Amino acid sequence: RMLTRTEEYPLNDIEKVDAEIVEPPGWTRWAQAAASISGNWRASAAMTAGNQPYPALTLTARDGRKRRFAITGFSGGGRLLLLLREAGVTVTDEALALAFG
Repeated sequence: RMLTRTEEYPLNDIEKVDAEIVEPPGWTRWAQAAASISGNWRASAAMTAGNQPYPALTLTARDGRKRRFAITGFSGGGRLLLLLREAGVTVTDEALALAFG
């Protein structure tokens, strides 16, 4: 959703960092099924690759706002979480395990 927009998230506003596995929206499964039924195997195969759950980190602000971002292909994620933890932010063990593999 925010491919071209940036948003400031001051360190003092971050209360917690947690890990989650993000499931793709349900409509993508329906689109993949429709492509398969219609015989469009190339489209169906491409949708299969993009229709997989992926790991993400969720930042929770003190006012309840949440921002989620994928960490696949993001080097230095573990170091970022350690720095946040040193700054007093609650970083769950699941988030650290996700970042460090």
